[in-house]
Amino acid sequence: MKRYLWVGLLLLSNSVYALFEDEGARKKLNEIQDQLNALQSSIEFEIKEKFTNFEKSNKVDPKLINSLSERINTLFDDLSKLRGEVEVLTYALQTSEERQKVLYKELNERLQKIEDSALKIENNVNSSDSAPTNEPLSQNNLLIQEEEVLPEIAPEPIPQAADLPPLVDKNIEYQEFEDAKKLITATKYKEAFDALDKFVVNYPSSELLPEAKYNLGYTQFALRNYKAAINTFNKIVLEYPDNPIAPNSLYQVSNSQIQLTRITKAKQTLRTLIKKYPNADIILSAKKRLKDLESIKL
Repeated sequence: MKRYLWVGLLLLSNSVYALFEDEGARKKLNEIQDQLNALQSSIEFEIKEKFTNFEKSNKVDPKLINSLSERINTLFDDLSKLRGEVEVLTYALQTSEERQKVLYKELNERLQKIEDSALKIENNVNSSDSAPTNEPLSQNNLLIQEEEVLPEIAPEPIPQAADLPPLVDKNIEYQEFEDAKKLITATKYKEAFDALDKFVVNYPSSELLPEAKYNLGYTQFALRNYKAAINTFNKIVLEYPDNPIAPNSLYQVSNSQIQLTRITKAKQTLRTLIKKYPNADIILSAKKRLKDLESIKL
């Protein structure tokens, strides 16, 4: 029971470390923080009350110990789930502005390409209309001149649909991804997993694929399928080692290992994270988590 107590208390040590412009997301984070504070107070009060009763009693009831252990584990699971929601919202908001910039850039390039093509066609038509008229032909060369045929000016080809960015399809792609994230925010993890799994299959070349796979791993974590979550996050690190999502994925691997009480492996994962990504945003949390784990006497 002591091991579970220590492992659970670690989940209370991290706080939300970023401010967001999105009011809806900020409200959600505030609600989660309030729940975390309430759970922390509940745990502290319950532990204090139970152990006070232990000190007053000369005999320890095994049933009471088991009940306390189950209660603490349940509270720790709730804390872990809330903490996971905070991390997913944090990452999603950090990448939202970048996705918007990409979309606006593609739209601007599409419009610019159409405008350039239209301008070329207009210039060609104007040049054809303003061509100088031939001088009147003499009697001797009239027949020859009449037989000469000027080459037709072929109009500039209009860009085909295949040459233009698929704006409608891109919007549908983004919308499906946003819908999946909304399911996570609503704690509908099973539905979110299905939506993200479908997204990964339907859009294998999407620029959102790393984030989609990260959220897929989070839904597995939230559904307590920790082994599957570890596999998903490890694949992200292998496929996108230079992507900023890689260090966050390693951190989630350690979280999943902690849930499985694989403390030694969790410490190894955190050491790898610190060594491989010393400048990552998550590095301070990783160092603190490693320090807390190393203080546990197993």
